[in-house]
Amino acid sequence: MFHYFHTSASDQTFQAENKSQINSRPCHQVGVYFILVPVGSSCSIIQGAIGIYAVLQLALVILWSSSNAYFKTRLSIASTVLNLLAALGLGLLSHLEHAKAIRPSFAIAAYLFVSLIFDVARVRTQWLLPRNDHVAAVLTAAVAVKSLMLLLETLGKRRILLAAYRGLSPEITSGLFSRGFFWWLNSLLANGFKNVLSTDDIFPINESLSSRKLSDDLQARWASCEFPAN
Repeated sequence: MFHYFHTSASDQTFQAENKSQINSRPCHQVGVYFILVPVGSSCSIIQGAIGIYAVLQLALVILWSSSNAYFKTRLSIASTVLNLLAALGLGLLSHLEHAKAIRPSFAIAAYLFVSLIFDVARVRTQWLLPRNDHVAAVLTAAVAVKSLMLLLETLGKRRILLAAYRGLSPEITSGLFSRGFFWWLNSLLANGFKNVLSTDDIFPINESLSSRKLSDDLQARWASCEFPAN
């Protein structure tokens, strides 16, 4: 009854080309239970950066414990130990997110970005304090490595996704900042500026918004409705 719903050409093309792959894989929203990205050099670089960051945090724990740093409090060691534990947790979470998610981790990117703001303030304070150059130097290196981690964690994984997932919309595979600032639309806007866009140039829409799925959902809900007898 409701099959007159319009399906765009790009939607039809995407569904035709990926029908067998889409039917054989789970929806991207529940894809965390399956391997979606091969673990390769990209993951190794991220894990290496996190490892260096953990070593720097361990060095800070040793420095705060063994040195007579100026303005050292009981919370100095505790906060650094928490940062070390957070680095170890980041290593595990980053590995899982890299292998089992089609987009960069929102949680990791948000944590790194917010904590980086406070770390920059800490670095400034440590350099201004007397007799704290060694702590300030290690903390500066930690901030630099964390900035690299943030950059790596926000890069898209589209080029390294398994073949069944490379036909998804860039919106679905974009990270926190790309989606927040609509950066994923830049390629489409640039193409539209240079050429006349056709239906083949338009990105495939989110699967949950596809006309076929919405039509099926509407038909199922309509069939489940109870109408009063005349």
